[in-house]
Amino acid sequence: HAMESDSAERFVEELLRQAPIRVLITTRRRPSWVTARHVVYGDVLELTQGPLSMTRDEAARVLDVKPGDAAGPGADSSETWPALIGLAAISSSLEPWREHMSTVYRYLAEEVLSNAAPDERVFLLRAAIPPYLTPKVVTILQGRDSSVASDLQNQGLLNADPQGRLRLHPLLKEFLLARTLRRRHEGSALDRIARELAEAFIEDREWDAAFQVAVDTGEADLAALVVKRAGPALLQAGRLKTLASWLKTAQSADDADPDTLLLVSEVALRNGSLSRAIASARLALDVLEPRDRRESAAQNLLGRALHMRCDHHAALRAYDAARKTASLPEDRLQAAWGRLIATVELGTEDPTTCLEDFASVTSTSPDHRLRLASGRMMVAERMGAKLPLKEHREAIALSEHAHEPMAISHLYATGIHAHARRGAYREALSVARVGIRYCKELHLAFPMAYCLAYRGQAEIGARQLQAARSTLAELAPSIRRIEDAHLRLVYQTLRVKLGIATGQISEKLASSSESHAETDVPEWPLADLAATEAVVLAALGKEDSVRERSRRIEALSRGPTAILSVDLAEMILASKHDLKDGNLSDDFEGLVRRLVRLQCQDTFVTAYRAYPRLLQIPIKSSTISRLVQSQIGRANDLRLADGTALMPARAGIHALTRREAEVASLVAAGLTNVDIANELFISLSTAKVHVHRVMKKLHARTRLEAALAWRAHTETTRQ
Repeated sequence: HAMESDSAERFVEELLRQAPIRVLITTRRRPSWVTARHVVYGDVLELTQGPLSMTRDEAARVLDVKPGDAAGPGADSSETWPALIGLAAISSSLEPWREHMSTVYRYLAEEVLSNAAPDERVFLLRAAIPPYLTPKVVTILQGRDSSVASDLQNQGLLNADPQGRLRLHPLLKEFLLARTLRRRHEGSALDRIARELAEAFIEDREWDAAFQVAVDTGEADLAALVVKRAGPALLQAGRLKTLASWLKTAQSADDADPDTLLLVSEVALRNGSLSRAIASARLALDVLEPRDRRESAAQNLLGRALHMRCDHHAALRAYDAARKTASLPEDRLQAAWGRLIATVELGTEDPTTCLEDFASVTSTSPDHRLRLASGRMMVAERMGAKLPLKEHREAIALSEHAHEPMAISHLYATGIHAHARRGAYREALSVARVGIRYCKELHLAFPMAYCLAYRGQAEIGARQLQAARSTLAELAPSIRRIEDAHLRLVYQTLRVKLGIATGQISEKLASSSESHAETDVPEWPLADLAATEAVVLAALGKEDSVRERSRRIEALSRGPTAILSVDLAEMILASKHDLKDGNLSDDFEGLVRRLVRLQCQDTFVTAYRAYPRLLQIPIKSSTISRLVQSQIGRANDLRLADGTALMPARAGIHALTRREAEVASLVAAGLTNVDIANELFISLSTAKVHVHRVMKKLHARTRLEAALAWRAHTETTRQ
């Protein structure tokens, strides 16, 4: 306390200047006569809280216990208060110390508060309200002209964290906050200050700090305000768990607030809790006044939840209502987008009209461009048109500039599915890696499930069967938790395809679709499941069952994959009678052309895996032969084509001598004849002879064909 006297400070300064002595001074603030020059030149050694603080390990050594046993009330936060550790060390037992720890640090905090100047005391009590102090918060607490915060920082009561924000010691803050809350009834202006602090944090988008102020001061209404202001940003950042937790507090203040209900519906939607999403959206519509601008947003949310639950007719009605009541461009966009995807699923009208309607809405938003790319992909798949792969790739490149997680994740899901459907499994898995990582980072349960499902389709297609089993196992909990009949049908179709790939062909494998009534599930994925089962039944020679499946599929709204699967099942049945029938060969080539034109090569892979003899049908066209060979290679199914006219090189591989196999590997590596001769220490003429024999045995017309045949062989051998 003497250091607060100007006379005492001048005396100590003069004493140290004239007397050759060393002095230890303990004080909460730097003496006025200590300058930066003194510290730099070593005239003064200044020990701040940092070097004096005790870590958990240091405290354990002082207490003579194991580090884990040093824990007690305030142990994590008392490391800058060595006095507490010292008091514990001289105690006869740690147990009484743990019981009285809170009393001890309350005593020390009381000492700090009682010895503070009046303006410092007021500031300390208010500074306990926020979790930390920014310059804006300091101004709110002390005014613009005061230096209280700077003084307290010099005393060591406020310390800067790595981000430069000031913080009270946790033990001191706990004590001061309790004291502040007890004085609320004395007219301490706590409510006003808490609101000002929360508004300051909201303005700086420091949502966690704003919410902490509301919670610590017990201001439920303020917490609800913070949640409503922070909700969109937290959704965009994918902080669904945080927002869900905050919403519980907000709803306790007002469980009929429309903004809160809309946030509850959005969080439930993204987590796959569709019943809750629907109920919250409908409750929001009930409490909204007529012509409220939020009505369109509520209808859009309701439509999305109904669509995900496969109630597409009800979803369309909700989207139509959203479009009629929309006053904001984003609400009109959402309504047009929702109507598009519901129409694609229903298949009752031409979705191109809805696509044009969505594209006509003026918007420069990257999110709009992403949805437009996804919409064009869905319509192309539905209508059997050429897939807009280039536009989709450009949209994925643009996704880093987009902000809406559902638009971005939907783009990834449609891309994975499109590549897997056309048999481009490597590309599908590449998009899946990025898409699944994105969904995991933002905790997007619903789109994550679809990305997993389509990754499983690509893994099955690429014959990565162990990886596919792991993916389906990872997907299974979501199938049970998420209320989505479409996803369940996709999952069941994948299980049939996995059974086909592993050779487990049986009537039991082809019985899943029989348990579904057409009125309870979406027709398009049900048709795909039934058509895949028809392929299995055809491989088993069950003609009557195939016909029954075909009739059932004809009554459903179906896409090109289902239609082509039925045609392949019919082709399997026909091939069982006569593989050498000329008409069969022509029909098969025509079917392959349709598969390629409609980009449904994965359907073909499923069919020949179920019935490998399909690959023995003679192909007259060299173009069709190369297309089939290429797809067999992408599916890693070269062994299934052994001994067929499609893969003469496969038979030739086994006829190569050891030296010819060496030459083939060098040709595949891109070496010239001269390089091969030098590599194998043989003459150029001998190298030419070996290369000629290799190409003849592999039925290769060019070195490139020979190289491709050898690489295909080595890749299959590695698998």
